[in-house]
Amino acid sequence: MSAMDTNDGPSSSYRGGRGGRHSYNRGGQFQRSGRGGNFDSSYLPRGRAYNPGGGRGGYDDGYVQSDRGRGQSRGGYRGRGSSQSWGNRGRGYRGRGRGGAGRGVKYLEPDDIQFVIRLGGHKKQVTAVAIDPNSSQIYSGAQDGTVRVWTLDGQCTSVVNMGGEVDSLLLDSGFLFVGLHTLQQQGMIKIWNTATGAQHDLPAHRGQVLALAAANNMLFSGGQDKSIRIWKFDQPTGTFLPMVELTAAQGGHTSAVQAVVPVGQFMFSADWEGNIKVWDMQSGQCVQNIIKAHEHVIMDMQPWEGHMLTSSLDGTIKIWAACDTPAPGAVLENVAAYTHPPEDESVPKSRRVADFGGVLALAGTIDQEGRPVLLASHAEDQIVRLWELPSFAERGHLPDVRDARALAVGCGLLVTGDKGGSVKVWRWKPAPMPLT
Repeated sequence: MSAMDTNDGPSSSYRGGRGGRHSYNRGGQFQRSGRGGNFDSSYLPRGRAYNPGGGRGGYDDGYVQSDRGRGQSRGGYRGRGSSQSWGNRGRGYRGRGRGGAGRGVKYLEPDDIQFVIRLGGHKKQVTAVAIDPNSSQIYSGAQDGTVRVWTLDGQCTSVVNMGGEVDSLLLDSGFLFVGLHTLQQQGMIKIWNTATGAQHDLPAHRGQVLALAAANNMLFSGGQDKSIRIWKFDQPTGTFLPMVELTAAQGGHTSAVQAVVPVGQFMFSADWEGNIKVWDMQSGQCVQNIIKAHEHVIMDMQPWEGHMLTSSLDGTIKIWAACDTPAPGAVLENVAAYTHPPEDESVPKSRRVADFGGVLALAGTIDQEGRPVLLASHAEDQIVRLWELPSFAERGHLPDVRDARALAVGCGLLVTGDKGGSVKVWRWKPAPMPLT
């Protein structure tokens, strides 16, 4: 296997990605530092069921009755060699019954965020959204096989039939990438040059193209066929040419690859078995394998401030720290630095998972006062939750969003795409003027 050349200039830091993600780790580097059963066929490809009880089959809606109002007061992780903490003592997760705030708890819309518009047009689940940083146009892709382009005044300026269900979408460095699969389960990536309109297709994976990412003039994809594929941009032809395919034979994944995130010299990937792999992009070798980082499918990964955040259908968000003194085969610590909601041994594990629901998507942004905020969408929650990092203090909810698999942030906007086919847009309110 040839090495992954990373000597070309960096691409734009904006990533539409699966669900329109935007990396918000400052400096753009990963720093070393002191889907399907009755649960929902849109979460996993057909024929794959998720059952919190661990058995085969669909989701058991009556699996567990959770205790409303059950709380925790234990503090979170305190970073080694730092006064910064992931959780403040006395401000733990408060259990609220399966479905979270949807049961008897009033939605708390943030005071510093205002609703802009609902964009209706898709006939099925929206699977990916992205924001064009130059025009603030919004791109959305859905299981109805279309990609739509929207303006903030509600106009749909373009509808493109993809010829298959849209799985993922990415805007990067003047290109629109759309990952999709056909009825014959052939995965492909369609690519448009947004400046010239030139378009070409890449035969990609067998089945869904679950993840897309770009860095250093390279395109990365993760697929249902358990492989990661990498293409290199060829300047003379203006196309992407195949470079590397990473499979189990090269130390790769043995289940579908749901997330691929290149950061600095490393590429991080995660799969349906809950495993995380770390790849050295200079050598093309897998240098670290964290087995069972989560108990179920890892749906998303986000870099933040020298850490990696992961989310899963097991209902948790985990924070992984970089090794202080990395040795060969160690980039991330093998044990999560913090898990949200915090683990409480007095509550049965099955109940803790059921209380919160599987995490479908993450997105990170910065508020108008420069504070990092994490958006998280949970299954059957009917809202998108906002958390302030690193404390995980609640910042409120974006209401009436049903099972949002697609989240995007950028240009001061927060965008969601949900199970009903709706795309909704919020914006940060201007920061108050300082008193003089």
